[in-house]
Amino acid sequence: EDPSPHRRRMVVDEQKVITQAQAVYASTPVVADAVHDELGVDVTVLAPPMPVEPDTGRRRSGLPRRYLAYCGPLDLRHGAVTLAAALPIAWRRAPDLAVVLAGPVDRMLLADWRTEWRDQGHLVTHVGELLGLDRTIERRPPRTKADARRHRSTDAAESSDVESDGTAGGAEAHLGDGRSTVAGALGAPVPEGPGEPLGGGDLVAIAARSVALVVPALHDDVSEVAMQALAAGVPLVASSKSGAASLLAPGRTGTVVPAGSPSQLAAALVDAWTGAWGVLDRVDLAGTPAEAAAPDRAVQALLAHVAEVREAWREPAPQG
Repeated sequence: EDPSPHRRRMVVDEQKVITQAQAVYASTPVVADAVHDELGVDVTVLAPPMPVEPDTGRRRSGLPRRYLAYCGPLDLRHGAVTLAAALPIAWRRAPDLAVVLAGPVDRMLLADWRTEWRDQGHLVTHVGELLGLDRTIERRPPRTKADARRHRSTDAAESSDVESDGTAGGAEAHLGDGRSTVAGALGAPVPEGPGEPLGGGDLVAIAARSVALVVPALHDDVSEVAMQALAAGVPLVASSKSGAASLLAPGRTGTVVPAGSPSQLAAALVDAWTGAWGVLDRVDLAGTPAEAAAPDRAVQALLAHVAEVREAWREPAPQG
């Protein structure tokens, strides 16, 4: 999705590496099929190792008691746009359905969604808004060298203003360490710069306490948070184009819906929320594709593949 010259050069280099490799493997059929279709390279699918004892961390304060969770970038490719469109449909049948979003999002896009959600928008909690730390959702041009010099020269004076009344110049303030802030979607200060202020452990903690983890990607590899959630016994609502779908046993550990369909995703959300899908609140991975990704099995499969590749490319001994 990044059209920059740097990214285009990187993609060309990655494609060259793939086409020249002695063997290529991927975590899920989604990626394997995409590489084959794009480059004509046969790709072996080797399941990634599932977590053994996921660290579910502590419960984050401020979240609803019961909720569905989405953890990851809130963009088109990861299916957040589909989820945003599905929620009003789901609320017609389950008006109390609550969702927690944990991941970077463009502030204007989130504001548009809240306008569409209207009175039921309060049922959607974005963790970054809750913290006032949505550092990835501010669209602004990159700071120039002149801007940087100006900010450095004024930080000391303005930081004292922040300490006295919490603001400096109304909509924009400056923290004592030189970071500037702007008003967030809910009026909270938003530190400048890239990055979401949630670590992987935070995401796992949020997912592990959800009714189900929603993975509605239009095209994505297997999600680390999805594997952690399954290992913690949390069922998934996954799209057919998400890598997580390959780990599911529909009806036992979650459900798979067509990618990019708000109506079918909405139906799955309602079924998960109301328990109509028949999946246990805490699932058992025994006898499912996820069990086949147990660490010992995953490692043995990888070593067997390496041995097979080595044998195929073994050079004959020199004669004479």
